[in-house]
Amino acid sequence: RRALGEALKDMQFSDKDKEAAKLAGEVMATFPEFRTFAREIFNGKASAVSFEDALAHPLFKTEGEKLDHKVLLTVYSNYDETYELYVNLMCNSIQSFPQEEVRAKIQALSAVLKGSRKFLRKQPVKVGELVGLVAAQWSYLTACEESGTDLRRMNVKQPHGTQILGIFCLLGIGSSQLADRLIQIGTGEGKSVSLGMSAALFALFGFQVDVVCYSRYLSERDYAEFKNLFHNLGVDSLIHYNDINQLTSRVMQSGTNLPNARKAFLKFLSKGLLKAKEPERIETVLLMDEVDVFFDDAFYGNAYRPSVKIDNAFPLIERVWKQRGLLSMSSVGEILEFTESQDIMKMYPNLSLLPSDGAPTFIEEQIQDMLEAVLCFPLSGPCHWPDESMSNYTIDHDSKRIGYIDSISGVPDYDASFGYYTAFTYLQCIEKGELKQEDLMEQKTVLQSQGWFGMGGSAPQVEHTNILGLQPRCGTLTYSEIPRSYSYKFGMSGTLNCLTSTQNTILVEFGFGLRNEIPSTFNKQMLHLHPTEVLDQGKDDFFDRICAAVTEKAEKGMAVLVILEDEVRVNALKRYIKDQGKIMPDDQVPLELTGRLDKEEREQRVRSSTRHRQITFVTRTYGRGTDFVCHD
Repeated sequence: RRALGEALKDMQFSDKDKEAAKLAGEVMATFPEFRTFAREIFNGKASAVSFEDALAHPLFKTEGEKLDHKVLLTVYSNYDETYELYVNLMCNSIQSFPQEEVRAKIQALSAVLKGSRKFLRKQPVKVGELVGLVAAQWSYLTACEESGTDLRRMNVKQPHGTQILGIFCLLGIGSSQLADRLIQIGTGEGKSVSLGMSAALFALFGFQVDVVCYSRYLSERDYAEFKNLFHNLGVDSLIHYNDINQLTSRVMQSGTNLPNARKAFLKFLSKGLLKAKEPERIETVLLMDEVDVFFDDAFYGNAYRPSVKIDNAFPLIERVWKQRGLLSMSSVGEILEFTESQDIMKMYPNLSLLPSDGAPTFIEEQIQDMLEAVLCFPLSGPCHWPDESMSNYTIDHDSKRIGYIDSISGVPDYDASFGYYTAFTYLQCIEKGELKQEDLMEQKTVLQSQGWFGMGGSAPQVEHTNILGLQPRCGTLTYSEIPRSYSYKFGMSGTLNCLTSTQNTILVEFGFGLRNEIPSTFNKQMLHLHPTEVLDQGKDDFFDRICAAVTEKAEKGMAVLVILEDEVRVNALKRYIKDQGKIMPDDQVPLELTGRLDKEEREQRVRSSTRHRQITFVTRTYGRGTDFVCHD
């Protein structure tokens, strides 16, 4: 395999046969057996700019402070010495790699550094050694996962000099102390590696870490790359990767950053006593993959309205469903008299209170919401969805859960819910035979405080509850306030130097006064950028211009990516091509790259999309964070 791999490497860089060079690149990118050879090529290119080169580079820019380069060089020297020692041990014999020794050293150094975690420049030797050990452990675990046998120094998965510089800046090394900041690392140059390593280090220092990305697909992909390291270091419970919606829901429920609103509201509804004192919260860190989440309308001007789930309410929901043909919006009083409603009121007496003057009681509001939803499900005929996205659902037949297709990414979101519309969709699926009633049951572990075997303490008990229940809202949280609840917040972006003055003002308002722009890890060639063409005609003219541009590029032998806003726009372009009788070069049907694809098919289409004359329609989620590698 080594001989064949070396031959493929030589073939890829041959100027004599461009077609053979392209095929050699595709073979190394496609087949796992040749992954190490492709990485050798990548590592060779990525090492073009060393840590020292990056630190002295005129494009390494700092705003808001003056970094201590001497401290940064001292820390890197100790990092490099440690990393090289252990990665060479691994390359000599992966079976003999002292992973337990490395892990013990990591734990010991972390314990020493916790006390100075906000002033790491004071411990340059220990910090450099710790980062080197963590990086070596990640390289080792990755090699094990890939079943690496032919390990060499240049084919090991490793952080590169510019990535380490970004990590050092995030950790506050070279600064007077740890502080909120933004880092620019070029697109495709390893933000995910810098974020993953930083997350592990912050967790080792005792912080609770949330890593948030605009895309759930990218968030899950990046977490998968580092989950073995997090688990190995014993910090997996302190690190969470989420998109913004997942993060908001977790923040409201965890009680880490804010009081646990859901728990408190449930206590209130049942007339339970709240604890006089909240448990002490640990300090938290927010790591953001791209800062443009701050500029999205859904974030900056929108609010999250969480609800609680009241168990033991399924009998009421089921009765309303079965009697929907006899109900109307004026049936609130009638439903209040149901035995099922009275049973709930006995368990949660404060449901009868008014949330505000002139408003219906909590229970009346729930019944109104229930009626509004159930009346959209006639006994026969199609549903009358108030929002088209409610009809765009799918069922995960492993978890037996309903998920809604995200209009931007096309990825099913199994955490999304439209309240009672979702509850009644479950019951409709049961009627259709797509689900069974037992599929609605889940296990929940609770603590019983009456003592365990008469010796005090709390005994864990497993209860089986229905996933459907009443859903009273327990408050409102403005999305834009979430970052302010963290002790520290950091962002990594590939486009800090492209932001408008308004966007920069917004970031300063959030406390991002410190910035570092990291130079590229590659010796890049300049791109040929054409001016942006703005069309103000109708949709047909817009699509016609796209088709003309696609044909022009494909006829020249180029691969063409057409990036569209969402799956709706992809389908609209496809309909236009069909209705207008447009013929694409080679009579091809363009590939589609949307979030509906499973992982294996998605990766296959990403590889195929850069082939000679290939045309691919891509939703905008893949326009960032996806590596489209062209081998010719």
